[in-house]
Amino acid sequence: MDIRDSGIQNLTFSCPNLKSLKLSKAMYLSNIKFHNCDSLENLDLEWTSVTDQQVQNMFKDTDFKRLHSVKLHYCKNIEVLKFPLLPSVTYLDVSSTNVVRETVTEILNSMPNLTTLRLSYCQSLKRLLVHNHENLTYLIVDHCSRNLYHVEVTQCPKIKEIDMGFTAVNSGVVENILRENPHLEALRLNYCNKLRGMNLRKNREEEGDYLVLALKELEIAFTEISDEFVEEICQSCPELQVLKLRQSNIVSPSIRLRSLKQLDISLTEIDSFTMYGTLSICTELERLEIASVPKIIELSLPYHENLTYLDISRSYFEGGELEKLLVALPNLEFLDIGTNKVITQVVVENHYKLQVLGCNLCAHLSTMRIINTPALREIQLMATKNIQELELDCPNVKVVLCDQTSSYCESYLTSYFNPLGVKVINRQSHANRYLRKVIENDNDDF
Repeated sequence: MDIRDSGIQNLTFSCPNLKSLKLSKAMYLSNIKFHNCDSLENLDLEWTSVTDQQVQNMFKDTDFKRLHSVKLHYCKNIEVLKFPLLPSVTYLDVSSTNVVRETVTEILNSMPNLTTLRLSYCQSLKRLLVHNHENLTYLIVDHCSRNLYHVEVTQCPKIKEIDMGFTAVNSGVVENILRENPHLEALRLNYCNKLRGMNLRKNREEEGDYLVLALKELEIAFTEISDEFVEEICQSCPELQVLKLRQSNIVSPSIRLRSLKQLDISLTEIDSFTMYGTLSICTELERLEIASVPKIIELSLPYHENLTYLDISRSYFEGGELEKLLVALPNLEFLDIGTNKVITQVVVENHYKLQVLGCNLCAHLSTMRIINTPALREIQLMATKNIQELELDCPNVKVVLCDQTSSYCESYLTSYFNPLGVKVINRQSHANRYLRKVIENDNDDF
């Protein structure tokens, strides 16, 4: 049941067969009672005005034997909650509320089978202690401003993912979490500006072997971490598959991880030599983002048959380098070279896997040749006002975005694609709507 009346204030339910109730955005709802609702499994009270006492009375007066999901997102009157024992609940969202540390402790004690706890945007949280919870798997405490500075997670044998992005935790907090939870698989620390160095050796006081961690995903973008921080992680995480270092202070880190599948080093000072060495070692890499990296002055990359996604937008390279790059990456499916202020010519020939080609905002691009690219589905030419020469042989394209391009380009694209039944879109808002429609209606081919 989904009730969308934003003006409703009081509700009483007596529905023995009711399984799901959604009252989100009933912003004036302040009183709700349940009688004989033993079958309820999902309860969504997001964006309502319920208070701590009302929620406590609601759970005290009704025995929710099957309830497994509770959502109280953006219930600003929630501060100090005390739940009865709720062994069936596995998912709880109290993000954007005013809960404090004691409330979290009460929640964990009352819900022994809880697997997911969302505490995003809880600005009243300063310290968080999660101790001895057998089933907690996902802990999300991101965007707690700069108030949350201390997080402890101990004796949680099933914890797999922790997100502490946009908080004030420092390297010591992160190091202790990793030491206490070597089985952790995903850690997100984006915008944690107090991160610096870290020691992941088994014995903190001595040079010796590193800890062996099960970490597979690590996000530390938009931070001030150094090369040494990254190298400590690489030494301790032999199974790491996703590493996001966008806009960090790295210059020439030794990233020697054969297991790595996704790497984002956009907006860093990494150089061409380091990049080449990284790709020579990381042979399983499937996704690479190196947008706006000024020290990568050439695109000489080793042959890489696994790479399918490459973002090299906001870079400085010539068209000849692009041709060599495509030869080295035969299975590339997505390529973004947008916002390149140097390139004048784009030539893509005999590439059988490329599906999306992004050339938006290439101000000096004047010549484009796309020949024998049977998999190509989308071409992006937004704000390419100087194109004066086009040659296309890509009959399977379904979407062409070309707002603010030259009149010659728009005329050529229209005359080439209209007979094929492809709509050339020259307005960004229409482009987005059309692209969504294409994906929804023809997902198998796109």
